[in-house]
Amino acid sequence: MRGDAGRAWIGRDAVGRDAAGPMISITVELPTADGITLGADVRDGQQIVGRVAGMRTVASGASVTLSVRDDSRLPSNSTASVELPSALGNAFIRLASPDHPSQAVLRDGDVIPPSRTELGPQIESALATFGALLSRSGVDQLATIVTE
Repeated sequence: MRGDAGRAWIGRDAVGRDAAGPMISITVELPTADGITLGADVRDGQQIVGRVAGMRTVASGASVTLSVRDDSRLPSNSTASVELPSALGNAFIRLASPDHPSQAVLRDGDVIPPSRTELGPQIESALATFGALLSRSGVDQLATIVTE
């Protein structure tokens, strides 16, 4: 799915959004797409190199399509992680080179399998757990947790 102009689309089992400019399509297989939105940033380090272009459900969880700049030159064995910068921030996908990057680069149509993906801390879940703890008179429990 090479795209030269940004466009939105809706399919039978998926929705999507392309980024503008010469792009390649990379698929990331994740256990869930919770918190990821169409158009979310795709980053290499702090640099934005693309956008989330589409998502669909699959038996193993979610298949997330990324529209990544053609000139990114990320190694073919890159990893992908879903990250949330803060409790109020928007989730993004970070592509990163492993300790031993391959000489080959990611190409249009490549897939990053679940073995090379990870979900970052889920801030909402942590805050919900913390809130539940406090709402059940957990202040005493919290003191024990903090001091142990």
